[in-house]
Amino acid sequence: MAKRLWDVERGTGFGWDNEFEAQLFDVPQFSIIKHKVTNGEYLDYVEQSEGVPHYWINDASGWSLRTIVELIPLPLDWPVYVTHKQVTQYALYMGALLPNEAQWDFV
Repeated sequence: MAKRLWDVERGTGFGWDNEFEAQLFDVPQFSIIKHKVTNGEYLDYVEQSEGVPHYWINDASGWSLRTIVELIPLPLDWPVYVTHKQVTQYALYMGALLPNEAQWDFV
């Protein structure tokens, strides 16, 4: 008799996460900030290190953000848009780590 997809054991074939048995993890206590990092907060980091976001331009008029349609003055209160590598470096600079998948489930 052929096996149904949901009869496949984890790691032995394709299946979506909800088609396998539950996995339980012990998640030690942790803390996390409650707001997104803003351009202004990230700019403080950029001025002391590296990691300028791809969409930022610094010229004689100051910092600007390249949007789809135009170049605008960098909105300091908007959430920053950076790569995974940049946000990881920022977190380390701030003495923090990004949440792992198990921690993210608690957020």
